[in-house]
Amino acid sequence: MNCSIKSLTYFFLWCYVFNGDFGVKVFAQETISASDDSQLSVRDRLNTSINSDGSLPDGEFILFPEFSGERLDKPGKNQTFTSKRGFMSAVFFVSSWCPECQEILPEIKKTILKYEPLGFNAQIVYAYDKPSEAYGSSKEFGVTPYSLIANSKIISQFHSPEIPAVYFSDRNTFLAGRITKLNSTKLADLQDKIRIWLGF
Repeated sequence: MNCSIKSLTYFFLWCYVFNGDFGVKVFAQETISASDDSQLSVRDRLNTSINSDGSLPDGEFILFPEFSGERLDKPGKNQTFTSKRGFMSAVFFVSSWCPECQEILPEIKKTILKYEPLGFNAQIVYAYDKPSEAYGSSKEFGVTPYSLIANSKIISQFHSPEIPAVYFSDRNTFLAGRITKLNSTKLADLQDKIRIWLGF
């Protein structure tokens, strides 16, 4: 009798740990805890752990990186970007000198304005750029309030991201994938994910 109760207890504990929400967290922590600094672990594995199509391998859980960068509209003032539970987060990497970035920025702005009220948490990061030129670009395209200038730590955290590109999370703050060589068609695919994941 005691053996049966003990077996059932272990069975339900297994179900809870591996199938419940808590189980996802436990598995995720085991996956990314290669060092005491979880962000360092994320940095080291951010690109190598993602499939060529931008998706994560089955069973992989990587926390979306938290980072801080200087605001373009308020020089000298840093802003921290954090993936929020219950929201879908995205970080768009662009540059002022990149023609493909200039082409896609108006659509990025429309995407942010359309889905932000529904729970889309987005940040634009100008990478490999001069602050003055990044500010001019962000002002031209009307995205200054959403824009930061990348520092060396951000570049390191995202393992020298390509541009234009977007990294995005699921609603549980885990990295869900990335899209490189971002264009209108690929951005439309991201919008489909936003609508599905946010339930609209």
